[in-house]
Amino acid sequence: MRAARIKSPSRSILYFGLTLFWGNGRTLGKRLVGIRVVSLVHERITFWQSMERALGHGASMLEGGLGFVQYFSHPNRCCVHDRIAETIVVSDKKRPAQETRDSQN
Repeated sequence: MRAARIKSPSRSILYFGLTLFWGNGRTLGKRLVGIRVVSLVHERITFWQSMERALGHGASMLEGGLGFVQYFSHPNRCCVHDRIAETIVVSDKKRPAQETRDSQN
């Protein structure tokens, strides 16, 4: 029974880390909401950054969830896992003017 518990967090870390990397900062949920994760130091989110961010969710939970609450108090609206991985979350929705320009080209 203990082996199943150990595998569950590692599956979650692998899922979120790999989908974030393969989706270039977008998981299925982020696509639906219209947001994405971008790197502060690289042009594209790296494999290591995506894994750091996935592991950082655990660090946010270890603080009793305060790592997520810091979003409301941090000047740049970053959670602990964003600061660990040097990433930020941005809107991925196109503006109406952008959509019109893109359709004309």
